[in-house]
Amino acid sequence: MIFDKDGSLISAEWGTRSVVRTLADGTRKVLADKYQSKALNGPNKMIMRDDGTIYFTDPYFSPPSPVGVTFMGLYRLTPAGELVLEGQYSIPNGVGLSPDQKTLYMTLTMSNQVMSFSVAADGSTSNGKKFLSGTATAEGIQVDAAGNIWIACQDGVYVYSPEGTKLAYIKITSGRPTSMGFGGPDGKTLMVATDNGNIYTVALP
Repeated sequence: MIFDKDGSLISAEWGTRSVVRTLADGTRKVLADKYQSKALNGPNKMIMRDDGTIYFTDPYFSPPSPVGVTFMGLYRLTPAGELVLEGQYSIPNGVGLSPDQKTLYMTLTMSNQVMSFSVAADGSTSNGKKFLSGTATAEGIQVDAAGNIWIACQDGVYVYSPEGTKLAYIKITSGRPTSMGFGGPDGKTLMVATDNGNIYTVALP
């Protein structure tokens, strides 16, 4: 889930296979649920650029519906509502943007990799390449104000510099980390959700 600049909640809904905007009064509007008239697998993780462009991944972990798309992908949803397929990948999952919004990061869960892409002024991505490998079952990803990349992996949260240097490791003792977010009054609390229903908070320096 993310919030847009107007405070509306944007959610990637696996169950409804759609990206949805929910207004303050509870009104729901589907932003994307099909690509070329075929149902999405189930949007998973997403990030929004300052101009309103949304990037989201669409993996599947079980056979998709026959009437849906037959691949997994990274998508870009433009402010005008156009859905653009940025590329097909195997189990794409977490996505994050660098502070200058010129680099997009994406985890490939089963490949144990993190990819990086150049982001053009119009929001399109290119130059996809391996940024990290060996990240065990990498899922959610967050990028902090300094450009450091936080990755939720099978055994905890790993932190890397923009150059790929490992900076820190936070061990999670129960459950596999799947999603993360920064919050708290000063934005210095890391919140980590795990696959067994736990939520951990970590006070950051």
